Amino acid sequence: MRLFLYLVAATALLSCAQKVIEVKVPVSVPCVQSIPVEPVMQSDALTIDNSIGEKVKALVIDNKALKSDNLNLRALISGCV
Repeated sequence: MRLFLYLVAATALLSCAQKVIEVKVPVSVPCVQSIPVEPVMQSDALTIDNSIGEKVKALVIDNKALKSDNLNLRALISGCV
């Protein structure tokens, strides 16, 4: 009788052991692999002798470059959050 009870208990334990449970564990990974290069500013090359039109044109180009760089940085940082 005891042998039968041991067999039933062993069968019950073995049937429970076959269940597969998936567990998701967070793993720390560096967010950013490399630091992006700063955009080259057109306004840095300007002198006092340049015309106002050239200065405005350089500032508009710099503004577009900075906006693009800002979007790239936000995309990099969004992977870290």
